[in-house]
Amino acid sequence: MSRITNVEHKGGFRLALEFSDGTSGIADLTNLIETTPGPIESLRDPKMFATAHVDAFAGTVCWMNGIDIAPDTLYALAHGMKRPESFQETQEQAREVTLRELRAMSNLTQVEVARELGVTQPELSRLEGRREDFKVSTIRKFVRALGWDLELVAVRGSRRLTLRGF
Repeated sequence: MSRITNVEHKGGFRLALEFSDGTSGIADLTNLIETTPGPIESLRDPKMFATAHVDAFAGTVCWMNGIDIAPDTLYALAHGMKRPESFQETQEQAREVTLRELRAMSNLTQVEVARELGVTQPELSRLEGRREDFKVSTIRKFVRALGWDLELVAVRGSRRLTLRGF
């Protein structure tokens, strides 16, 4: 999972976060802070919440009172994903995103990506909405237009092999 590299308090219980995978987003922790019992309740104090800072060792956000929140939870909140309930869900979220979600995580519009790919915005919209097989070359072009690299991995059990030359 991605680590947090920068945090900025945006008022209320909102944090602007930057992640080690190059993405960023605003995490609204209002629901988490207001509904979770226990030590996290101390973050309901606006002055305490505003002390949020990055713990460089753990790669997460922590506060002056010793509270911290797991990076996978913050990543999900900042990217509009379901908060993971287990380590397995964390791993699944790290591996599975749609092309539309990847574009949104990259903070690019359909118009910007379409221009980079040399297609129209409606064509890009259809590409993002497709539920059929893609050519690897099409996915590679799309991912590169977002500033990412594509890796193809073959998996059998716990064995993982990165394929090259595709």
